[in-house]
Amino acid sequence: HETIAKTIQYAYDLNAEFCQFGIATPLPGTALMELVEKEGSLVSEEDWSQHDGFSKAAVSYEGLSQHQIEAYATEAYRRYYLRPRYVAMMLKRQDANYKPPFELVDYTVIVEHRAGRG
Repeated sequence: HETIAKTIQYAYDLNAEFCQFGIATPLPGTALMELVEKEGSLVSEEDWSQHDGFSKAAVSYEGLSQHQIEAYATEAYRRYYLRPRYVAMMLKRQDANYKPPFELVDYTVIVEHRAGRG
């Protein structure tokens, strides 16, 4: 749990515009698959297309269940993108990059012209 918490904190400290938290997925034929099968950590033998590497864990370890892994990933995303520091950064960026879709026109000149005063 400590390593997960440190990794998430590191992402917060970086304060990047975008962040991804992945769940390692042992796919058939990989060294990771061999390792988790040897350790007895594999808990999923279902359709591997269901494991996107972000929300569905295929393993469960002693002291860290499949559901805890999934909850950490969900919580990491939620906390990352809802942090006041992140929201402030995005609002500032939005404001700095805002360009009106048209040039602002001095409408008083147009109104005076149409009224015959200009």
